[in-house]
Amino acid sequence: MSQTDCMTRSAMDAGFSDASHFSHCFKDVFGANPSYVFKRVSRLE
Repeated sequence: MSQTDCMTRSAMDAGFSDASHFSHCFKDVFGANPSYVFKRVSRLE
């Protein structure tokens, strides 16, 4: 996410089959949806 603001592109670049797969895994690990977390961060650096 530090090189793009597109969560779908970042998820696929990280090896997830799609954004939905990433979202489910993220929620399992962190207990929150990634959109909830990342909309509070202006840019990950």
